[in-house]
Amino acid sequence: MVMHKLFQVIKMSWMFFWRLYLVSIVISAGRLNDLVLPVAVILAVVMVFALNKTVLVWPIARMVFRGTWLIPADQTYEPSESRDARTRRISEARKNAEAAATREAKRSVRPDSERPVYAERVYTATSNGKITGFEPRNLASTPVPTGPFMHGKPGGSINEEIKNDPDSVGALGDENFAKALQKTHLLNRFFTVWSKPTPDLRTGFGNAYGWTTDCVLATETTLYVIDLKFYKSGNVRYHTFNNLLYCEDIPTGKEVGGAKYMTQGIQKAAEAVKRHHPEANVVPIVVFMPTDKGEAVLDDVYWPGNIPAVNLTDFLKSLENQGDFDRSYSNPQAKAALRLSTLIPTKRDDGDY
Repeated sequence: MVMHKLFQVIKMSWMFFWRLYLVSIVISAGRLNDLVLPVAVILAVVMVFALNKTVLVWPIARMVFRGTWLIPADQTYEPSESRDARTRRISEARKNAEAAATREAKRSVRPDSERPVYAERVYTATSNGKITGFEPRNLASTPVPTGPFMHGKPGGSINEEIKNDPDSVGALGDENFAKALQKTHLLNRFFTVWSKPTPDLRTGFGNAYGWTTDCVLATETTLYVIDLKFYKSGNVRYHTFNNLLYCEDIPTGKEVGGAKYMTQGIQKAAEAVKRHHPEANVVPIVVFMPTDKGEAVLDDVYWPGNIPAVNLTDFLKSLENQGDFDRSYSNPQAKAALRLSTLIPTKRDDGDY
């Protein structure tokens, strides 16, 4: 505490010194210059040790219009965040960490005896789920949008996982995501990068495997790394077991299709982006696109790495409250997105990814 106050004395002495020095030159033509330093130190000592006060800010405009310019000398103050706000933030972060740990424990490896067993299997949902207005039939007549803040082509490069998925319909899910952003007037509020190579962990350039990230979306405060899923939907419920994704037809209790293995692709993509852009707030997310049967129910679905899966409508709602991306490209999210938009595949001589 004493060291903290001594630091405040030194800081305030300097503040007082150069201001008094200027006043001395203006008023006395420098005749009082010899008194400036001791007076500055005395004032600083009185303020810190006698009054227990230190100056927060000096500009006159801030002192007049903001009011708060003196704070306790033994208080550590963060101008952008009050003590109460910081306490709330830490408390909320602790709660979120505990909740994440609880979810992770629930999803930890369980014995095969608990694996879901379905007596029968159907190929598709027996009835529709919630209709969103973003079903393929509703977007079919809308052309795939283009814009000054879009880089790449939605669905422009389908990776091997999707090519080998019998449920896949190619780029339709990616294209419909772009159309949904346009329909909700969100597309030109944010910076989007489509179908670009995931950056190499070591070099930061594109990898050599044709593995692309479906979409990277930059808002003012967040850089979303998005994996789009165009899986079966309708009146069905998705849930997980040991990194396997199961789809259950709600009315009949039958399994829809077969279990899908949840890969670590989105986790590795986000890790690579974070490594090369540590200053950016990188958030990986899996977004389920509706089919003509509407949207599915997601029962606490998380991809490996504790990455949440959400429906398109929920993700769009969360974007509505986000600030527009920084069009001067000066904040971390905009800088990272711009760098990702320029990635091109580069040859690798090993498989270290």
